[in-house]
Amino acid sequence: MELTELKHKSLQFELSGVDEEQGIFEGYASVFGVLDSDGDIVDRGAFTKTIAEGMAKDGATILALHNDRLLPVGKTLELREDDIGLYIKGYISPTSMGKDVRILVRDRVLKELSIGYMVKRYTVRADARHLEEIELLEISVVTWAANSSAKISGYKGGVATGNSISELLAEGRELIARLQELGVDTPDDGAELIEIND
Repeated sequence: MELTELKHKSLQFELSGVDEEQGIFEGYASVFGVLDSDGDIVDRGAFTKTIAEGMAKDGATILALHNDRLLPVGKTLELREDDIGLYIKGYISPTSMGKDVRILVRDRVLKELSIGYMVKRYTVRADARHLEEIELLEISVVTWAANSSAKISGYKGGVATGNSISELLAEGRELIARLQELGVDTPDDGAELIEIND
């Protein structure tokens, strides 16, 4: 069966090494085989088609609280299925709203992820409704979760923890180069600082 209405499913995550400067996080937006509070179980392979040829093919949009699809706060840098679930590495842009989201994530005010999706195929079994194919539309950083099994394993940033300025600048150059390779627009802010300190 197919459902065409937009659905949201949330997952709690834990943070380590939080820093709002870089805005890169990684973890799971969905976990396979876990009964959530909506009575659904996401089956392994549910995201295969959307990652290969659907809306998420070129990366999923990241929103804050499922709000304003016209003004996203970031995008996924990596999106794949593994044995656990839907793994993501995401980037929150340094816009005014993105900076706020980075700080709220760092401070653990926003500590859960939610996916916006449409169910393309499911079956109802004795234990639950099994979601077999999902069209992923977006991923949001949210306040409350439907499933507490998925966790963010890290949120990376650039606040100094004993690093010298030259080490921080080298890390910054490396990050900018990696983001540009992935097609992420990087701000010119700080370029002059890097040149001055060379």
